[in-house]
Amino acid sequence: MAQAGYPRGFKITLTAVNTGEIPQLAQILERSVKAIGIDMKLVIVNATAYFAGSQTGPPSGWGTTPWLNTPINITDWGHRAVPNVLLNSAFKTKGIWNAAHYSNKTFDRAVKNFNAAIPLSDQRKYAKQLQLILLHDTPVIIPYFYNYLSAGTSKLKGYEAEAIGSVYVSRASIS
Repeated sequence: MAQAGYPRGFKITLTAVNTGEIPQLAQILERSVKAIGIDMKLVIVNATAYFAGSQTGPPSGWGTTPWLNTPINITDWGHRAVPNVLLNSAFKTKGIWNAAHYSNKTFDRAVKNFNAAIPLSDQRKYAKQLQLILLHDTPVIIPYFYNYLSAGTSKLKGYEAEAIGSVYVSRASIS
């Protein structure tokens, strides 16, 4: 910490939504950073309070909602069907879910190129660029992903379940 210019550490408040294991993750982080001199205060709030307020407008352009306007927070993310949703919303400059307020013109160009890429080889090329930029800058930390399970039976045909919790039954039939 001294080499980073914080010989006595610093104080920060971590805000987190009270859902699932997130409060326990916040406590692990609080204990972990204490070892390097960071005094982290935890504010754990219910989802109504965490996502309250507007997502647009003054003072910062991200509105008043805590999940987009706290110095550091923990937010659970659901699966998205395509990466474009997260790239454009959570990581691109001024994205509507960009809680880190991350801004990198090179990253934004790579997102634009990724979105426009048609051949899989081009998508992979731009995805690698995006990964390397995010790894270098580290605007967010994604410590884990959930394993999603869905029940079914071999007698049910055309049933499709997605990790975000959507279940498609428009083509479902029992055989």
